[in-house]
Amino acid sequence: MGAALSSVIQSRANESILQADPRNSLLHSIYEPDRDLRHLHPRELKLYLEWYHMQDCTNTSPIAAPPYSEAEQSALELWRQQVNRRMMIRISSYNVSNFIPEGMSKVPQVSRPPIRSEHPVFQIPEMLDLILHFSGPQAQVRALQISAAWRTSAISVITNRRIQEAFLSPSTAPVIEYGQLIDDAAYVLPRPCTRQIEQFGLHVNRMISWRNKSYYPKYIYFPACMAQLSDLPSSTASSLNELDIGQRSIDYHDNTFSVSRDTDLFWLDFTQLQINPYFDLLFSEKGRLLQRLGRWEISLRPDATPGHLVIGNSPSDMLLVHAIGSMHITTPPCRCVGIYCYDADVSGACGGAPALLKRIRNNDGICVGELLDALEDCAPKLLAKWAENAEQLRNRVTENGHWIDDVWWMPGTPRFRLHLDNYDMSDEMLRIKDTTEPTRGRDAESVASTFLGLQFHITRTAYMSAEPPRATTEGEWLPEELFEPMKTETGRSNVDWEV
Repeated sequence: MGAALSSVIQSRANESILQADPRNSLLHSIYEPDRDLRHLHPRELKLYLEWYHMQDCTNTSPIAAPPYSEAEQSALELWRQQVNRRMMIRISSYNVSNFIPEGMSKVPQVSRPPIRSEHPVFQIPEMLDLILHFSGPQAQVRALQISAAWRTSAISVITNRRIQEAFLSPSTAPVIEYGQLIDDAAYVLPRPCTRQIEQFGLHVNRMISWRNKSYYPKYIYFPACMAQLSDLPSSTASSLNELDIGQRSIDYHDNTFSVSRDTDLFWLDFTQLQINPYFDLLFSEKGRLLQRLGRWEISLRPDATPGHLVIGNSPSDMLLVHAIGSMHITTPPCRCVGIYCYDADVSGACGGAPALLKRIRNNDGICVGELLDALEDCAPKLLAKWAENAEQLRNRVTENGHWIDDVWWMPGTPRFRLHLDNYDMSDEMLRIKDTTEPTRGRDAESVASTFLGLQFHITRTAYMSAEPPRATTEGEWLPEELFEPMKTETGRSNVDWEV
């Protein structure tokens, strides 16, 4: 009788706690509708409620949809239709099975004689060579792409011995790799101005403040070209030190409580290196290369053909690739590059970490040709994985999704992520699906830590896991007018675009 009475009292106490905030019952009904909260100890109940509120504040997708008003239900159905249409168009544009075999076309093309409209001086090869030589890589590549008559001059300039040696000779700049100490005697790194350093300090404080306000803090990564300066203002260096400690990998850096930026400076990402401008122009002219968060992101070609997912097979593309193939991709040359991609299975298990596709090494420095070959080799796997993940996202959003839900984690195009890596990093692939259910999570985390090289530097975890804000990734899929068509009336938290 005493136990029954105690149970009744506890049940009433829990009901009182639930009723203290009307949203408690709502959040319970959408996040864990099958869990009976009545007989929990009050302290346990409060923990569960805190977890529900955190899920809500981070716009986590609910297990069961809350009741919608008639207006919101209509808006939601229209939103799903619009999102579904846009996502289907985007996904189908990368469907290789829809591509027409090379040599065939839907409509016969009528050849027309070229119309020469350039100034007569450009028709003199010697003058054109001289002009292109002083015009720089961008003008040279454009000349190669837009005019068959200019190709000879463009290739002649690009393959000039001086230009080739600038990105070829390892003797001018020793090869570097991730986690290697920077030798001040061997390298002279670009020096940002005082104004840039001040702006960087403000940016650091702003991002750390944003992270501290977040209910579920995300990884933040600052470019090494700034974060690895030896004479940062003490306040900025102190803030970075605190952030590095807070984001460190517990498995490898648990006993690290201070990071020195006075003596121990390292090669950590691509912002410390100069990208080969010709390699850059292979992709950036078409908007397919992003340089952000210390990494390079290279998208596959939309409406491409099998075997040419990375580089087209036009004469200008082939000529440029042949001309720059033996050049290094960076100055100074880098010894190891990791090729990664987004994978919903891996990222879900390892806190946002990418999946390793391939790691390429060269003691003399990675060259353009070998990197392009590796990308083309990995492209079919990247495309298949992206299409699978994209279809899962489309089904998730269009079947029971809401514009509030924070689900836009994957890129809107099949995209490689290139990271500066170390020659000694493990190539063991992450095989989550091969492990048994009880050990899957821990095994996946352990293997991921190994092949991601988290032990090589305290900032490596953030380097591999940092992502752009939600508005950026969602904007790759949807126009801004579909971000939040109306404020929800369900009681769920609206999107806080400031965090």
